[in-house]
Amino acid sequence: MNNKIEILKSNTILFTGIELVKDSLSEWLIDEIYEIDEKNKNEQILKDKLNSKDDLIKLKEFLDREIKHQDDALYDSCVEELREMKEDLRWSSSKDGKFIIKLEDWVLDARNKISKQGWYKIFIGRSIIDPKELNIGGWVRNNRESVEIKAQIDSWVPPVSPGYMFEIE
Repeated sequence: MNNKIEILKSNTILFTGIELVKDSLSEWLIDEIYEIDEKNKNEQILKDKLNSKDDLIKLKEFLDREIKHQDDALYDSCVEELREMKEDLRWSSSKDGKFIIKLEDWVLDARNKISKQGWYKIFIGRSIIDPKELNIGGWVRNNRESVEIKAQIDSWVPPVSPGYMFEIE
């Protein structure tokens, strides 16, 4: 039965919990920057979430000033992540990005709610094929439970109509 659940889960949803938008340097890069000079631990730009173009400019200025001339490989790795953050910031400001982030937030909230309802064999997530689609699937005891779950989920006002994929145990 557990294998069937995992197959249904993997066919139903794109798993969440992954970082949709990169908004800081990786921990290992920050650790390397701290190793170069202890005073870098006081740099707020390394601690903050970078949510604007200005934040990214400040980080680039810091990297140019403090890292570029001390460690070329570290600098290159930081600049590569900075490019990724710039692309993610652009994407998160787009119509699709805003919608997918909103959908992802709804999915995470709905997963909390279903666990509180005791529906441990119900899976909610964005579609593997189209991340703007919402899929809800899993195992239900009977059609009545399926209708009850659908009604409850509809009351949570999903940002897009879900595709339901229930199987009766």
